[in-house]
Amino acid sequence: MAEAKQRIASALKMLREADGDPEGALPAGLESGFPVFRTAPPGALAPFLPRIAEIVQRIHDGLNAQGAKIALVGSGVPGVPQNATAWVDGNLSENVAGLFSLGHDKMSEELPPLMERSGPIHLLEPGQIAWYIVHEATHRFAGTLDYQYSPYFEEVQEDEFTASADPEVAAAMEPAMLDRRKVRDPKEFNGKDEQTYLGKQSNWYALGRRALMNADSYAQFVLTATGAPAPRT
Repeated sequence: MAEAKQRIASALKMLREADGDPEGALPAGLESGFPVFRTAPPGALAPFLPRIAEIVQRIHDGLNAQGAKIALVGSGVPGVPQNATAWVDGNLSENVAGLFSLGHDKMSEELPPLMERSGPIHLLEPGQIAWYIVHEATHRFAGTLDYQYSPYFEEVQEDEFTASADPEVAAAMEPAMLDRRKVRDPKEFNGKDEQTYLGKQSNWYALGRRALMNADSYAQFVLTATGAPAPRT
Protein backbone atom coordinates (compact mmCIF):
# COMPACT_ATOMS: atom_id res chain seq x y z
CA MET A 1 0.00 0.00 0.00
CA ALA A 2 2.98 2.29 0.49
CA GLU A 3 3.40 2.92 -3.26
CA ALA A 4 -0.27 3.78 -3.68
CA LYS A 5 -0.22 6.21 -0.76
CA GLN A 6 2.93 7.88 -2.06
CA ARG A 7 1.48 8.31 -5.55
CA ILE A 8 -1.81 9.64 -4.17
CA ALA A 9 0.02 12.17 -2.01
CA SER A 10 2.11 13.32 -4.99
CA ALA A 11 -0.92 13.67 -7.25
CA LEU A 12 -2.80 15.58 -4.56
CA LYS A 13 0.13 17.96 -4.10
CA MET A 14 0.18 18.64 -7.85
CA LEU A 15 -3.54 19.34 -7.88
CA ARG A 16 -3.35 21.71 -4.91
CA GLU A 17 -0.40 23.59 -6.37
CA ALA A 18 -1.98 23.89 -9.83
CA ASP A 19 -4.48 26.51 -8.63
CA GLY A 20 -6.65 25.85 -11.67
CA ASP A 21 -3.75 25.98 -14.15
CA PRO A 22 -2.22 22.48 -14.52
CA GLU A 23 1.48 22.37 -15.38
CA GLY A 24 4.30 19.83 -15.61
CA ALA A 25 3.21 16.18 -15.43
CA LEU A 26 -0.29 17.07 -14.25
CA PRO A 27 -1.87 17.79 -17.68
CA ALA A 28 -0.65 14.46 -19.09
CA GLY A 29 -2.16 12.63 -16.14
CA LEU A 30 -5.45 14.50 -16.43
CA GLU A 31 -5.70 13.92 -20.17
CA SER A 32 -4.93 10.23 -19.76
CA GLY A 33 -7.35 9.57 -16.92
CA PHE A 34 -10.06 11.96 -18.09
CA PRO A 35 -10.03 12.13 -21.91
CA VAL A 36 -12.42 15.09 -21.86
CA PHE A 37 -9.43 17.20 -20.78
CA ARG A 38 -7.96 16.73 -24.26
CA THR A 39 -10.83 18.37 -26.11
CA ALA A 40 -12.79 20.68 -23.82
CA PRO A 41 -12.05 24.43 -23.98
CA PRO A 42 -9.77 25.52 -21.10
CA GLY A 43 -12.52 27.51 -19.40
CA ALA A 44 -14.79 24.47 -19.33
CA LEU A 45 -12.25 22.42 -17.39
CA ALA A 46 -11.88 24.66 -14.36
CA PRO A 47 -14.99 23.27 -12.56
CA PHE A 48 -13.66 19.72 -12.98
CA LEU A 49 -10.46 20.26 -11.01
CA PRO A 50 -12.03 20.84 -7.57
CA ARG A 51 -14.05 17.63 -7.86
CA ILE A 52 -10.99 15.63 -8.88
CA ALA A 53 -9.01 17.20 -6.06
CA GLU A 54 -11.77 16.42 -3.56
CA ILE A 55 -11.87 12.75 -4.53
CA VAL A 56 -8.08 12.44 -4.38
CA GLN A 57 -8.16 14.21 -0.99
CA ARG A 58 -10.80 11.76 0.22
CA ILE A 59 -8.79 8.69 -0.74
CA HIS A 60 -5.62 10.24 0.69
CA ASP A 61 -7.29 10.94 4.04
CA GLY A 62 -9.12 7.61 4.09
CA LEU A 63 -6.08 5.46 3.45
CA ASN A 64 -4.03 7.45 5.96
CA ALA A 65 -6.67 7.45 8.69
CA GLN A 66 -5.74 5.86 12.00
CA GLY A 67 -6.66 2.20 11.95
CA ALA A 68 -7.29 2.08 8.22
CA LYS A 69 -6.89 -1.48 6.97
CA ILE A 70 -7.05 -3.36 3.70
CA ALA A 71 -8.28 -6.95 3.86
CA LEU A 72 -5.97 -9.37 2.04
CA VAL A 73 -8.06 -12.32 0.90
CA GLY A 74 -6.86 -15.70 -0.32
CA SER A 75 -8.15 -17.20 -3.54
CA GLY A 76 -11.08 -19.60 -3.38
CA VAL A 77 -12.76 -17.78 -0.50
CA PRO A 78 -16.59 -18.01 -0.64
CA GLY A 79 -18.22 -14.71 -1.54
CA VAL A 80 -15.37 -13.41 -3.69
CA PRO A 81 -16.93 -11.62 -6.68
CA GLN A 82 -16.37 -13.48 -9.95
CA ASN A 83 -13.16 -12.47 -11.73
CA ALA A 84 -12.43 -9.79 -9.12
CA THR A 85 -8.95 -9.00 -7.89
CA ALA A 86 -10.22 -6.25 -5.57
CA TRP A 87 -13.59 -5.01 -4.33
CA VAL A 88 -15.39 -3.02 -1.65
CA ASP A 89 -18.39 -4.25 0.30
CA GLY A 90 -20.83 -1.77 1.77
CA ASN A 91 -23.93 -2.25 3.86
CA LEU A 92 -27.31 -2.54 2.18
CA SER A 93 -28.24 1.14 2.48
CA GLU A 94 -24.89 2.20 1.00
CA ASN A 95 -25.25 -0.19 -1.89
CA VAL A 96 -28.81 0.96 -2.58
CA ALA A 97 -27.69 4.59 -2.46
CA GLY A 98 -24.95 3.84 -4.96
CA LEU A 99 -27.28 1.97 -7.29
CA PHE A 100 -30.18 4.41 -7.27
CA SER A 101 -28.59 7.80 -6.58
CA LEU A 102 -29.33 10.62 -8.99
CA GLY A 103 -27.09 10.35 -12.02
CA HIS A 104 -26.36 6.63 -11.75
CA ASP A 105 -27.90 6.14 -15.20
CA LYS A 106 -24.72 5.39 -17.12
CA MET A 107 -26.10 6.93 -20.30
CA SER A 108 -26.34 10.28 -18.51
CA GLU A 109 -23.43 12.61 -17.84
CA GLU A 110 -25.11 13.84 -14.68
CA LEU A 111 -22.88 12.74 -11.82
CA PRO A 112 -24.02 10.86 -8.72
CA PRO A 113 -23.26 12.48 -5.37
CA LEU A 114 -20.12 11.65 -3.43
CA MET A 115 -20.64 9.15 -0.64
CA GLU A 116 -18.52 7.16 1.79
CA ARG A 117 -19.00 3.45 2.25
CA SER A 118 -18.21 1.57 5.45
CA GLY A 119 -16.99 -1.78 4.12
CA PRO A 120 -13.31 -2.65 3.85
CA ILE A 121 -11.25 -2.76 0.67
CA HIS A 122 -10.53 -6.39 -0.21
CA LEU A 123 -7.53 -7.40 -2.28
CA LEU A 124 -6.47 -10.72 -3.74
CA GLU A 125 -2.74 -11.04 -4.35
CA PRO A 126 -2.94 -9.72 -7.96
CA GLY A 127 -4.79 -6.68 -6.63
CA GLN A 128 -2.03 -5.57 -4.30
CA ILE A 129 -0.71 -2.91 -6.67
CA ALA A 130 -1.23 0.83 -6.64
CA TRP A 131 -3.74 0.82 -9.51
CA TYR A 132 -6.23 -1.44 -7.73
CA ILE A 133 -5.79 0.27 -4.38
CA VAL A 134 -6.53 3.70 -5.87
CA HIS A 135 -9.48 2.29 -7.83
CA GLU A 136 -11.07 0.64 -4.79
CA ALA A 137 -10.29 3.59 -2.52
CA THR A 138 -12.37 5.84 -4.77
CA HIS A 139 -15.28 3.40 -4.39
CA ARG A 140 -14.78 3.26 -0.62
CA PHE A 141 -14.26 6.93 0.18
CA ALA A 142 -16.03 8.75 -2.68
CA GLY A 143 -18.67 6.36 -4.01
CA THR A 144 -17.30 6.23 -7.55
CA LEU A 145 -18.76 3.79 -10.07
CA ASP A 146 -17.39 1.43 -12.70
CA TYR A 147 -18.69 3.16 -15.79
CA GLN A 148 -15.83 1.64 -17.78
CA TYR A 149 -12.57 -0.15 -17.06
CA SER A 150 -9.53 1.44 -18.67
CA PRO A 151 -7.70 0.01 -21.70
CA TYR A 152 -4.52 1.43 -20.15
CA PHE A 153 -2.52 -1.79 -19.83
CA GLU A 154 -3.26 -2.96 -23.36
CA GLU A 155 -2.43 0.46 -24.78
CA VAL A 156 0.90 0.62 -22.98
CA GLN A 157 1.70 -2.85 -24.34
CA GLU A 158 0.82 -1.65 -27.85
CA ASP A 159 3.12 1.34 -27.42
CA GLU A 160 5.96 -0.85 -26.22
CA PHE A 161 5.47 -3.23 -29.14
CA THR A 162 5.43 -0.54 -31.82
CA ALA A 163 8.45 1.17 -30.25
CA SER A 164 10.50 -2.01 -30.64
CA ALA A 165 8.92 -3.36 -33.84
CA ASP A 166 10.29 -3.16 -37.34
CA PRO A 167 9.70 0.43 -38.55
CA GLU A 168 7.52 -0.72 -41.42
CA VAL A 169 5.38 -2.84 -39.11
CA ALA A 170 5.04 0.05 -36.65
CA ALA A 171 4.15 2.49 -39.43
CA ALA A 172 1.42 0.16 -40.66
CA MET A 173 -0.05 -0.29 -37.15
CA GLU A 174 0.05 3.21 -35.76
CA PRO A 175 -2.66 5.04 -37.77
CA ALA A 176 -5.43 2.63 -36.74
CA MET A 177 -3.99 2.23 -33.24
CA LEU A 178 -3.97 5.97 -32.55
CA ASP A 179 -7.29 6.56 -34.30
CA ARG A 180 -8.95 4.27 -31.75
CA ARG A 181 -7.68 6.59 -29.00
CA LYS A 182 -9.38 9.75 -30.25
CA VAL A 183 -11.91 11.33 -27.90
CA ARG A 184 -15.46 10.53 -28.97
CA ASP A 185 -18.86 12.10 -28.54
CA PRO A 186 -20.12 11.18 -25.03
CA LYS A 187 -23.41 10.15 -26.62
CA GLU A 188 -21.54 7.18 -28.12
CA PHE A 189 -21.03 5.69 -24.64
CA ASN A 190 -23.19 2.58 -24.51
CA GLY A 191 -23.68 2.33 -20.76
CA LYS A 192 -21.99 -1.06 -20.49
CA ASP A 193 -18.85 -2.18 -18.68
CA GLU A 194 -17.20 -3.51 -21.83
CA GLN A 195 -14.79 -6.39 -21.29
CA THR A 196 -13.16 -6.63 -24.72
CA TYR A 197 -10.17 -4.41 -25.45
CA LEU A 198 -11.79 -2.62 -28.41
CA GLY A 199 -15.03 -2.23 -26.49
CA LYS A 200 -13.18 -0.72 -23.56
CA GLN A 201 -11.45 1.76 -25.86
CA SER A 202 -14.70 2.77 -27.53
CA ASN A 203 -16.33 3.55 -24.20
CA TRP A 204 -13.23 4.99 -22.53
CA TYR A 205 -12.90 7.75 -25.11
CA ALA A 206 -16.63 8.54 -24.93
CA LEU A 207 -16.85 8.81 -21.13
CA GLY A 208 -17.20 12.59 -21.12
CA ARG A 209 -18.04 13.98 -17.66
CA ARG A 210 -18.73 10.45 -16.41
CA ALA A 211 -14.99 10.02 -16.02
CA LEU A 212 -15.20 12.33 -12.99
CA MET A 213 -16.95 9.50 -11.12
CA ASN A 214 -15.27 6.53 -12.85
CA ALA A 215 -12.95 4.57 -10.56
CA ASP A 216 -10.42 3.56 -13.23
CA SER A 217 -10.13 7.18 -14.35
CA TYR A 218 -8.62 8.04 -10.97
CA ALA A 219 -6.30 5.03 -10.99
CA GLN A 220 -5.05 6.00 -14.44
CA PHE A 221 -4.75 9.68 -13.51
CA VAL A 222 -2.82 9.07 -10.29
CA LEU A 223 -0.40 6.63 -11.89
CA THR A 224 0.33 8.58 -15.07
CA ALA A 225 0.62 11.90 -13.25
CA THR A 226 3.24 10.37 -10.95
CA GLY A 227 5.46 8.75 -13.55
CA ALA A 228 3.81 5.60 -14.90
CA PRO A 229 3.80 5.40 -18.72
CA ALA A 230 1.06 7.44 -20.37
CA PRO A 231 -0.45 5.82 -23.49
CA ARG A 232 0.33 7.78 -26.64
CA THR A 233 -2.60 9.60 -28.21
